Amino acid sequence: MSKIALVIGNSNYGEDDVSGRQDAILMNTALKQLGFTWTKQVPDGDLVTIRAALKDFKDQMDGASVVVFFYSGHGFQLDRKNYLYPIDGTLDSLGSLSLDEVQVVLGFASNTAVKLVILDACRTEKGLPDGAPQGFDQEQAPPLPGSLYAFAAGPNLVAASGKPDGTSPYTAALLRHIREPGLSLGDLFGTVLAELMKVGQSPAFLNNGVPLGFFLRDPVTVNARVDQADDDLILVLPGGIALDANDQKEKVLTLKSGDNPISLLVFNEKTFHNGQSWEKTEGWEYDLKVTLPDGSVVPFTDSEDVVFKDGPHHGSCSK
Repeated sequence: MSKIALVIGNSNYGEDDVSGRQDAILMNTALKQLGFTWTKQVPDGDLVTIRAALKDFKDQMDGASVVVFFYSGHGFQLDRKNYLYPIDGTLDSLGSLSLDEVQVVLGFASNTAVKLVILDACRTEKGLPDGAPQGFDQEQAPPLPGSLYAFAAGPNLVAASGKPDGTSPYTAALLRHIREPGLSLGDLFGTVLAELMKVGQSPAFLNNGVPLGFFLRDPVTVNARVDQADDDLILVLPGGIALDANDQKEKVLTLKSGDNPISLLVFNEKTFHNGQSWEKTEGWEYDLKVTLPDGSVVPFTDSEDVVFKDGPHHGSCSK
């Protein structure tokens, strides 16, 4: 199953230039790094070029498991419809690309495909009728099965644009996190929202059946094997106990996005000799090996011959 993307970035409008072109270049690179097998990048597209790219996009839909449409540039709302603004566009339904046209193309993908529409448009166009609402009209997000529409700003709000040679705040936040392994869609857009709310921008998304636990990049897994544990060894990852050597000596562990500090807890039971309990416990030891995705092995080993020789203490280890 393939992953495909159409990435459009418009900057050069003659005035009110924005960061769309650079946003698209960086997003296209990120999607390729995420394993997208077909991407089409449209820099500074006029209406004819964008519609031709949509046709190419449609031709790639068969068999696609993940479909992404990304747009950065100017956009606007008119008569309760949402439009993307080509570099040669006009502020009317004839001279711009409606979100409905994008929906028609996405409809050629399988109902089981994950369809993501990411729109980074500031939506502050001059020349609209007096009193025309700004921002995104949420009711106009087409209810396509298996689709998620993400917007740089929520209903009736506007987003900050980036300079032509830079990136917009919304795309920059996405790029900081979209390639993280094991980061679900829910966590991705939640993280972006938390970051941008600190600078006064409120992105939003509208979900129609895409599991928020879906990963654009699968979590990293490692294999942990306990070769020795006297008497018991517990491995703790963020979120709780990942392995208890009393129950299981080997296990595939799923890592979360970001750092994954490991804590190893060793427990000594009473020491017995000829059925009698000794006053002091014997020493302890453990030998744990973690096999990384590249096949390399990281050992974790430690021991004490005499417990608490220098008084009660605890230690830690890291690799």
